[in-house]
Amino acid sequence: MPNVSYLDPHPAGTLDESTGLRAVGHIYADDKSDCTELTDDLPAKPRSETPAAK
Repeated sequence: MPNVSYLDPHPAGTLDESTGLRAVGHIYADDKSDCTELTDDLPAKPRSETPAAK
């Protein structure tokens, strides 16, 4: 089981007050399921074009 801290001072992904974080793109877009649609205007990169793949 991963080590999860419920006292994390960084509330990203929780229902706490807004952090100002915003998505800038989608990675591994070629691995998404057929029923998943990317309906925003953010860039979608396939796995081969993500920094971890290089």
